Amino acid sequence: MFSRYNVLSGSKLRTIAFCCFIGYQALYLSIGCSAATTSANRNAAPIVYNNTRIFPKSEAAVYSSLISVYQKRGYVVTLLDRDSGFLNGEYYTSSPLPNDDPQTEPISSVSPILVILSFIFIIGFVFLLFESSSSSNNNSTPANKENDDSHHHHEYATQPETTYGYKYVLSSMVRALSDSTCAVELNLTQVTYTNGSPGNSINYKHAGFTNSFFDALQNELYFTLRK
Repeated sequence: MFSRYNVLSGSKLRTIAFCCFIGYQALYLSIGCSAATTSANRNAAPIVYNNTRIFPKSEAAVYSSLISVYQKRGYVVTLLDRDSGFLNGEYYTSSPLPNDDPQTEPISSVSPILVILSFIFIIGFVFLLFESSSSSNNNSTPANKENDDSHHHHEYATQPETTYGYKYVLSSMVRALSDSTCAVELNLTQVTYTNGSPGNSINYKHAGFTNSFFDALQNELYFTLRK
C-alpha cells in the first residue's frame, strides 16, 4: 500500500507548512473583513420586496401593456382572461435566475492581497500533490496502469450526466380600483427539472425582479400612450 506513494522530504514538508500558514492567515483576514462588511450592510436601508404596484391607468390599458411586457421578456402566455384580469406565462431556461437578494445575502468585498495569498496557498499545495502523484505513477508497473485506466474508463462510461432545467411560471392579477386606477400583483414560481423530470417547486421572491418588471410595465404604458 505504502509502496505506491513517496515519503515527502523535509523541504517539501516545510513548503507545505509554509503554504498552510499563508492560507490560514488569508482565511483569518478574509473572515474578519467579511464580518465587518456584513455588519455594515445590515445597517444600510434594506430593499423592500413588494409584489403589488398601483398604476394610474385604466384596467384595459394596463392589461394590454402587461401582455406586451410578458412577450418582450420571453414569457409564453399560457392563460389569458381579460374578464378576471388574470394572466399566466411560462419561461424556460437552463440557468436559474439569480436568487441572492441583497437584503438577505449582502456581497462582501475582499482585499486583492488576500486573493493573491489564497492563490499562493492553492497553487503551492496543488503543485506538491501533482508532483507526488506523478512520482507514484512513474513507479507503478505497466500492468497496474492498464488496470487503473480500464477501471476509470468503466466508471466514466457508466455515470450518466445529470442535466438541469428551470421553468418559471409568472402569474399576474390586474384589479381595477377605479375607472382610471388599477393594481397589478405578480407571483413567480420556479420549478426545477432534473433530466427532464419536474422536481422541486418554490415561490421565487426577489425585489430586483419585481421592481424591474414593474418599471418595464410603466415604460410600456408610457410609450403606448405616446403612439
